[in-house]
Parts: sequence; structure tokens; C-alpha cells
Amino acid sequence: MHTHDKSFRKKGGSKTNKAQNPGKTLLRLRKEARTAMKKMIEIKLTKYTLYLTEQEINGLLANNTVLWEASIQRGKAFRRRQQTISRQQTFAEKGSRLNED
Repeated sequence: MHTHDKSFRKKGGSKTNKAQNPGKTLLRLRKEARTAMKKMIEIKLTKYTLYLTEQEINGLLANNTVLWEASIQRGKAFRRRQQTISRQQTFAEKGSRLNED
């Protein structure tokens, strides 16, 4: 007769550990990826594409504050440049309309 230690099992669960069952872990990760797809940030690199959440990126950047600060400054520079280009296009359109009249 076999006896089982009921304290080892979760209620309604099995003895298998999640780490021992990679198939279930993979299915869980795929399900999470599908539900979080809209929340993912796509990073295209030369040979592959990464998909990370904002939380994962914040965690990586928190470990490298120099990179974090450089990225913020770079982002500000890109935003300023885009605003400048947008203003120049707006002024050019207004100027061409004035010359037509």
C-alpha cells in the first residue's frame, strides 16, 4: 500500500513542480505574451527583434544609470528635433499659401 504526503500537494494540484514541466511554463508564457502584446515595446536589432514590457526596460535601466540618463537626453533631443521639423513644415505651408494669394 502506498501512502502519499498530502501536505506536499496543493489542493487540486499535482506533485510536479513548474520548473520540472517546461511545457506548462511555455504555455503560460505564451498566454501572457498574447494578453500583454499591446503593452510590449518592440526593439528591432540587426539579427532579431526584442519584445519587452516597460517594467522590464525600467529594471534593466535601473541597473545602468549612465545609460538611463543618456537615453533620456537622447529622447529629449529627438523630441526637440521632431518639433522643429514640424514647425518648419507648418511655416513653409503657411508661407506658400500667402505667396499664392
